[in-house]
Amino acid sequence: MLKHIYIRNFVFIDTLELTLDSGVIMITGETGAGKSIILGAIDAALGQRNSQEKIKLGENEAEVILTFDLQDNQKAKNYLEENALNDDESSCIIRRVIYKDGKTRNFINGRPSNVSALRELGELLLLLHTQNENQILLNTLGQTQLLDAYADAQKLLTDIHQCVTQWKKFDSEMKLLESKEGEKNQRLDYLRYQHQELANANLDLEEIQALPAKHKVLASAKESIELYENILSAFAPMDSLGVLDVLQRLRQPITAVEKLSSRRPAGSSGELSDLLNNAIVQIEELASSTKRLLNTVDTDPETLVKIEERMAELHQLARKHHVNAEELPQLLSSIEQEINNLSENEKKISLLKNEKILLEKKYKTLAETLTKKRSQASKTLSKKVTQLIQELGMPTAIFSIVLETIETVAPNIYGAEQAAFMMKANANYPEVPLKKTASGGELARVSLALQTLLAAYIQIPTLILDEIDVGVGGKIAAMIGQQLRKLGETHQVICVTHQPQIAASGHQHLKVEKHDQKNQPTTVTVTPLNDAQRVAEIARMLGGLTITEHALQHAREMLASY
Repeated sequence: MLKHIYIRNFVFIDTLELTLDSGVIMITGETGAGKSIILGAIDAALGQRNSQEKIKLGENEAEVILTFDLQDNQKAKNYLEENALNDDESSCIIRRVIYKDGKTRNFINGRPSNVSALRELGELLLLLHTQNENQILLNTLGQTQLLDAYADAQKLLTDIHQCVTQWKKFDSEMKLLESKEGEKNQRLDYLRYQHQELANANLDLEEIQALPAKHKVLASAKESIELYENILSAFAPMDSLGVLDVLQRLRQPITAVEKLSSRRPAGSSGELSDLLNNAIVQIEELASSTKRLLNTVDTDPETLVKIEERMAELHQLARKHHVNAEELPQLLSSIEQEINNLSENEKKISLLKNEKILLEKKYKTLAETLTKKRSQASKTLSKKVTQLIQELGMPTAIFSIVLETIETVAPNIYGAEQAAFMMKANANYPEVPLKKTASGGELARVSLALQTLLAAYIQIPTLILDEIDVGVGGKIAAMIGQQLRKLGETHQVICVTHQPQIAASGHQHLKVEKHDQKNQPTTVTVTPLNDAQRVAEIARMLGGLTITEHALQHAREMLASY
C-alpha cells in the first residue's frame, strides 16, 4: 500500500508530506480547492506524460516521492528483483523530478530508471482512476486480466504462457534454419559434387606420399642403366685393356721387383704385391656390385605411365581445390563433415515441426479450457456488475463482457480471445465499449463494483478513485460509502469525494484547502483530520451557510454508522 507522499512545487503545493493509513482514505474540500492535485502528483510520479505543465508557477522543477509498503505485494517484489531494483524487501520508494523543459529524472529505490519502468511498476502497486483515465479498466489487456482474475484462471494462463513461449522459441529456431535453406541447398549441391569428384579419386595419403619416390625411381631407370654399363665397360672394353687386365699386367714387374731382395728396402717385402692383390679384390667387388644393381633397376614403362597419370590427376585436383596433393584426403573428410552438418539441419527442422505440432495441440486444449472459463465468468460477472452499478446510482445501466476472437494463426499468450467491457444506458440502447460511453463518475462506479467483486482475486493493493460521486447523493451515496468501506477491509482505497455520506465511510480523512492571498501565489494545504475535525468537515459538506448543531449531530451519526 501507499505509505507516504512527498510533494514539492507541484501545481499550488509548495511542500507537502502525508503519511497514509490502510483502509479507506477520504480527500475532501471546497469545490476548486485542488483535491485532485494529490492524485495528479501520484499519477505524475508513476510516469504521466506532460507533467512539466504541473510545475508550480515561478519554479523550475517539481518533485514527487512515493513510498510503498510491499509486505503483501509479491508481484511488485518479483518485478523489483527481476530488474535489479530491489533494496528493502518490505518497501519501495519511487522518486520523480520534473523539469520545465520536459526532462525528468526517475528513481526506483535510489536507482535511475526510465518512464516505462515507472509505469510497469505502478500497475503492480495501485489502480489509478482519475478524471476519465484508468490504466486497467479502459484497455483491452486490463479488461481481459480482470475477467481472468474473476475466472480464477491464473494457473491456466501460466500453462498457456509457458506453452506459447516454448512454441515461439521453436518457431524462431525453425524459421532461422528455413531462411538458410535456399543457401544450404545450393551449398549441399556444390559440396556433393566436390565429394563425388574427390571420392572417385580413391585418395590415400600413403599412396600420395609414396608416388614421387616411385616416379623418381622409374623415371631415372634408363639413366641408371647407362651409368652402370659405363662402369662395367671399364672392366671388359672391346678395343683396349680393362681395369683388371691392367692390374694383372702389373703383377709381373712387381714380382720381378720383389725378387731383387738385395735391393728391397728393409721392411717392404711383399708390400707392392699386397696392395695389388687388394686392388684386384676391390675392383672385382665393384664389378659384381655394379652388375647386381644393374639387375635391380625397374624398367617397367607401363608402371611409369600409370604413375605419371596418377600424379597428374592428383595435381589437377589439388590445383582445382587450392590445396597441396597431400591435403586432398583431409579436404574430402572436411567436405563429408559439412555435408553431414547441413543434412542435420533438415533433421532439426523436422524435429522442430513435430515439437510445434505437439505444442499447438496442447495450446488448443488449454485455450479451449480457458475460453470455457472466460465464457462462464463473463456471464456471471456481467450480471453482478450490472446489479451493483444499478445499486450505486446507475439504475438503467447494463454492463456486459464480450469475448472477441483474436485473429492470429500463431498461439497467443493471452489465449484465443480477449475481453471487451461494454455498457449501455438502458435495455433499449445499443451496447458500446465502456471507454466510449462512461463518464468519469460512471467509470469510477464500474471500477468500484469490479474491485468489490474481485477483491479476493486482485493483488493490486491500492485503489484510487476520483469523481465516484458524480450525479449521486443521499441513499446512493451512502451505498457507495458502504461498498468502499467493505473494499477497505482488503485494500487501501483513496477517494476524492464531495458527498458527506461517502466521506463518512473513510478510516482516514484528509482536507484540502486553497489559500488565495493578495499579491501572493495561490497555495494548497492538506490536513489530516482528527475525530472532531472530521465531524466539522462532514457537517460543512452537508450544506448550509453556517454549521448548525443539527448538522454537527447529523455528521456524528453518519460517522458513528461506520
